[in-house]
Amino acid sequence: MFQYFASLIEGVSNDRLRLYLYHIPPIAVVHFSFPLIERLIAHYPGVVAGIKDSSGDWEHTRQLIECTLLAALRIGAAGCISGTANVSARLFQTIYTSWQIAEAEVWQTVVNKVRQVFLGYPRIPALKAIIARMRGESAWKNMQPPLLPLPESERAGLFEQLTDAGFDWPALRGRELL
Repeated sequence: MFQYFASLIEGVSNDRLRLYLYHIPPIAVVHFSFPLIERLIAHYPGVVAGIKDSSGDWEHTRQLIECTLLAALRIGAAGCISGTANVSARLFQTIYTSWQIAEAEVWQTVVNKVRQVFLGYPRIPALKAIIARMRGESAWKNMQPPLLPLPESERAGLFEQLTDAGFDWPALRGRELL
């Protein structure tokens, strides 16, 4: 893995290059180990600009935060990258703009519950099923191989669990559900 990134970085050979590592082993089948991340940062200072951890492994995420939070704060980190935000953008925006008030804890609790529901399903097919329902456009359920659409039998359970978790279905008001 290090050799791949070294070839990429040296091949681009541009001081403006910034890489954001996307740690999503269930889909990419690639694991960004801490030694790999540390080695990349040591060999190419300033190039690795961030990492998105979608591993679903809280211990890995916790260790990543402990290793990188101070550095991230010092360079002005101000948010997060989240697949869940694709269907909960309004809630994420509310948290982002109102993080100082007590209600933000309640909103974060909803985000956490929704995230837990997602962990029980293949992420991309689940997100696309939700978007299809919210937009009333079944074409959103289509997937590119090797991914498969979320089976109809699982969609009903996903939607029910999301509703129980406090998920807001704003685009559905006045629309027929898929």
